[in-house]
Amino acid sequence: MASKYKITTYLSDKALYERVINSAKKAGMTQSKYVESLLMQERAHANDVRKVRPEIEIYDHYYPRQDIFPSHGALVLDEVLASTPSERKSFYSEQIIQAANAGILADFYKEVYGENVHKVDDDSAIFMFLRLQFSGSLKKSSNVSSVELKYRVMYQPMIITSTEWDKYSGYYDFFNIRYLRQSDLINKEWRRNFSSRYSGVAPIFERRREHKDHCGFFIPVFKEPKFFADRLSEISNATVGVNDLFCGVKNTNNKERFNLSGRKLLNI
Repeated sequence: MASKYKITTYLSDKALYERVINSAKKAGMTQSKYVESLLMQERAHANDVRKVRPEIEIYDHYYPRQDIFPSHGALVLDEVLASTPSERKSFYSEQIIQAANAGILADFYKEVYGENVHKVDDDSAIFMFLRLQFSGSLKKSSNVSSVELKYRVMYQPMIITSTEWDKYSGYYDFFNIRYLRQSDLINKEWRRNFSSRYSGVAPIFERRREHKDHCGFFIPVFKEPKFFADRLSEISNATVGVNDLFCGVKNTNNKERFNLSGRKLLNI
């Protein structure tokens, strides 16, 4: 007996039409029964999806086109007249990171760009510099009120053009890279770093590892894609006229990532 619940379907794809015909024959079903069986399977799957939802999705590794490079530098830290250790720590940490960033820029544009990394002909390109590892040593200088710092930073340059952005269909937010530990993912601490507009993260592959840290840096993945120009507009307030952006390790990271010996000399 024919059912009163009737739907007539027209398929514009000949190959799809023939597939339905052949699959129905193999299954020993009428064409309508075969289509109905597919819908029933989809409904069952949809029910499962509603019951089990992932907290966060881990996507395939992102492989930067560029290599990882070292940057060396030295810095004299003058004694700061701060009342608390936390204030001194904040002051010195900011000085160290600023010096590291300046050293990375000098090294990249003088030694790397155009030599080990091909130049790009794109005025809208953004140069991301990811500090992967910092190691430094402090010692007293000849000036009793100063401390000398010698350091090395391993950094990953990433040149983000509209082409690179579109390669991932506008889903990868290269301008919000974060360091995450395994415990951050398990205990949902990642929510503090990422807004609800992200569906998951893509780990950044490190070609050169001189540490034993098993955690790493991740690119957040949008739930809805964004155009490159629109994303640049969003970050323009903080980066007006700036094509060089920095992110990565700082003093709050573990010793495998940020190792500063002689901290006692700074009274922190």
